[in-house]
Amino acid sequence: MQLASLLPQLSETTVLVVGLIFGVVFALLAVFLQKLAIGIAGFLAGGFILTTLFARLGVESLSNWVVYLIGGLIGIVLVLLLFDWTLIIFSSMAGAALLLQSFSTQTPAGVLIFFLLSLVGIIIQGGLMLRERRGRR
Repeated sequence: MQLASLLPQLSETTVLVVGLIFGVVFALLAVFLQKLAIGIAGFLAGGFILTTLFARLGVESLSNWVVYLIGGLIGIVLVLLLFDWTLIIFSSMAGAALLLQSFSTQTPAGVLIFFLLSLVGIIIQGGLMLRERRGRR
């Protein structure tokens, strides 16, 4: 839905439908083309996180699409090089960004809350992953 909402002049219903279609298409890709799907997920998460972060910081010097593309490219590189940790970091940051969308304020406190929520998610998920790996040995 985040990607669909960047398309110009779409109604909320159309954004919802397009978002659902994107979700179904990418779910099918995950089953059949796992590596490609991982790269796409990294792109989408990276783009979403960077545009959310720029919006929270009030940075408007670049187009949303440029920021999304930069974040997406960073996301692809990270997810392909460090899959487990990138998945943990991106899911934590995306979750924090989703939680912050309910707040309309664009203050520096929002950025601090974003990073704190992200850190909590990273610590919890990272701890669970390390505990699971130790249990296998």
